[in-house]
Amino acid sequence: MSGTDIAFLITAGLLVFSSAAVVILKNPVRATFLLILSFLPTTAIYFFLHAPFVGILQILVYAGAILILFTFVVMMVNPSPGDGDTDGRKIDRSKIVGLLVVLLLGGVLLPVFFTTSIGAVDVRRDFGGLKSIGQMLFADPLNNPYILSFELLSFLVLAGIVAAVSLARIRNPEKKKLN
Repeated sequence: MSGTDIAFLITAGLLVFSSAAVVILKNPVRATFLLILSFLPTTAIYFFLHAPFVGILQILVYAGAILILFTFVVMMVNPSPGDGDTDGRKIDRSKIVGLLVVLLLGGVLLPVFFTTSIGAVDVRRDFGGLKSIGQMLFADPLNNPYILSFELLSFLVLAGIVAAVSLARIRNPEKKKLN
């Protein structure tokens, strides 16, 4: 095993650990900070795949812009750690269903991981470069499915911000309006 393989395994382990911590933590502010932390190993994996432009975009766009925005929205809404808990039986059922899904996926995917060999992947020479991404996005702008995905994602982020602001106003109706 080479040094790159060891670095990749450490990075992938850090990614899995931080992503699992995002799901497990009850404090939403800490969960968003760990989500920002989970994007750093993702960036390193893009660099391991020789896609430096995608890795830099991962840091600038996701960790630098979108998740900072999510962090501010979560801090503005200020939910307490147990706000989503309603009934203890429902939580117990959801934990059982989640555990069954993890066991099912683990039973299906683990044999695949142990029986396949990791070899060299045949990737185009310009994969992840600025020129190939520009050609993919702008070669045929009228028939490009990525343009619609980008616009729908921007509307989703806008809807999340509007919902957070409206929830914050409903939660504190006693506050006086500033004139």
